[in-house]
Amino acid sequence: MMFVNHHVVVGGDFNLIRSPGEKSKGVVNRNWMDAFNEFINDNGLGELPKSGGKFTWSNRQVNPTREVLDRVLVSNNWVYMFPLALVVVLPCIGSDHSPLLVDLDKKVCGERHRFKFDNTWLMMDDFREWVISKWPKRGPERILDFWKKQGNILRRIMRGWGAI
Repeated sequence: MMFVNHHVVVGGDFNLIRSPGEKSKGVVNRNWMDAFNEFINDNGLGELPKSGGKFTWSNRQVNPTREVLDRVLVSNNWVYMFPLALVVVLPCIGSDHSPLLVDLDKKVCGERHRFKFDNTWLMMDDFREWVISKWPKRGPERILDFWKKQGNILRRIMRGWGAI
């Protein structure tokens, strides 16, 4: 694990997808996909979550092929410094790629957000079902790691719900 003890950010056009769902149509090369995922895992990197759009590239045809080719990979040490960071996929203007913006939540390095649950959310129609739909099945990770990761995901999604 090359980057395990470092604060690493690597972003750009990798020209590879990580899963079949990252390509709207056409043939998927599973060998390249597996090799890319193996590289990411072997080097202790993870991908920052995205908002603003699923695909980052289009071949700009009438019936376009769209893919996730652009991404931001970070080390775990970097994530601990910026736990609320996410990638905003901006509108594609003048290029076949969408620009990516890393949003650090405008907080000073090391400063933590305190998430405040609003009890009125419990009165919202289908709130329970919504949370369940966002809660994935637990993988092989330790339970505390799973809870932390899922809590961060829900907090990111719910950020701003209480704002007027």
